[in-house]
Amino acid sequence: MNKLKQNKLRILIFLACSILICSTLFFYDLCENWLNNLFFKNPVVNLTDCDLTVHFVDIGQGDCILVDLPDDKIMIVDCGSSANQNKLEIYLNKFFEDKEKIVDYFVITHADEDHYGNGSYIFENYEVKNFYRPSVCTPNETSWEGATINDDIGYKKLIDESLKNEIGCQMFFNNASDDFLNQSEIDYNVRCFSPLEENYQNSNDYSAVLQIEYCGRKILLTGDAETNTEEKLINIYGEELKSDILKVAHHGSQTSSSIDFLREVSPLYAVISVEKGNMYNLPNEEIVARVKAFVGEENIYRTDEMGNVVFGLNSKQKVEEKASIFVKTTKTTNVNVKVGWWCVIVLLEGLTFAVIFFVGKKKKEK
Repeated sequence: MNKLKQNKLRILIFLACSILICSTLFFYDLCENWLNNLFFKNPVVNLTDCDLTVHFVDIGQGDCILVDLPDDKIMIVDCGSSANQNKLEIYLNKFFEDKEKIVDYFVITHADEDHYGNGSYIFENYEVKNFYRPSVCTPNETSWEGATINDDIGYKKLIDESLKNEIGCQMFFNNASDDFLNQSEIDYNVRCFSPLEENYQNSNDYSAVLQIEYCGRKILLTGDAETNTEEKLINIYGEELKSDILKVAHHGSQTSSSIDFLREVSPLYAVISVEKGNMYNLPNEEIVARVKAFVGEENIYRTDEMGNVVFGLNSKQKVEEKASIFVKTTKTTNVNVKVGWWCVIVLLEGLTFAVIFFVGKKKKEK
């Protein structure tokens, strides 16, 4: 009878521990980030021989693109959701380990949280020289007539932090320009194709569509631009949209990446920034198939499958008078191998079971 009571007690203790362990599901992102930071210290993929590198950071469901320009200036385009701040913090800490913590150009493509969410973190921890933002105001900035207002606390904090730093930081509104950056005498160019208007009804229409050009190669960053914007870009710019590397718009959603747009861009490589198992079921299978038809299966890179994706351009190694393109990913370099939440649960559950049912029993037998 005592043995039966002891077994019941062990089962109750095991169930209580199991519920406690499984409750970590509600903050599994934090658990995974902490574990990966603990065991894998170097999430940055290096392409040291390249003149220009573009880092598509695995930020979860969102966008974060870090560009190391040929003149050693740093541009960050979007910064992911605040829910995944730890991922950004780990990556930037490693990237800036031997560099001054200066961001020369910080661009927020549009006012969606998965693109601006860590903006205040950037301002609080880095010296930002030039800040490019959408023409979407906070409730405190209603000085211009007819402006779209975003009353999200995170967006307000981002704008407040940028204004605090206005002495050392110049602020610009995103708009179509052939010479987007406030910089002269450079051997690369950053164009802004869109936004073409000051005000839109749809937040995604504000997306800054940027094209970086260096040594005959072009990289097109599209934010969350949708098909109506793509159509306008085709009509206005046509073959100027042609680029070697395409950041697929809106995380591979059906709202973007029309066949006509992909045909005009004609990319050699494509990148989709998306979270594994996200609630939106992105990227859309039809869009993935459509992009693959243009670039080939081996040239489409997804952050949910490959982690951080880095492209590099090397002007010393040329192909038909164009810089050579190199690409590395977290997966191919075996850096920052993902420790999944479920792996930890299985391990902890097994250890808990062993301790409760066997260790205690053996002590009693002695």
